[in-house]
Amino acid sequence: MAQNTVRPPTEAERHQVQQIVSRHEADRPDGVCRVEVEFGEDWTGYPAAYIHLFVDKTLEPTADKIDELNRFVKVLHDEIIDAGVSFWPYSRTSLEE
Repeated sequence: MAQNTVRPPTEAERHQVQQIVSRHEADRPDGVCRVEVEFGEDWTGYPAAYIHLFVDKTLEPTADKIDELNRFVKVLHDEIIDAGVSFWPYSRTSLEE
């Protein structure tokens, strides 16, 4: 069990993460309808920023498309980590309904 108590993100942290996501909006791969951020905790209880990628349900999960999505997510994760935000980035992919 984690011994860390998660605190909510400050407005500055929320803004910083959202700014990173917004800066890459034009870089979203085809088929990614939207990107949302949710703050919470990971499975160990530490602070987490979940980057939700909502993809078109007709998107074919080819190896090339998965690689493209992974590259996009890596850019977001790297920038969030480099920004020094105390919430570790994770990503989730869901179908847009």
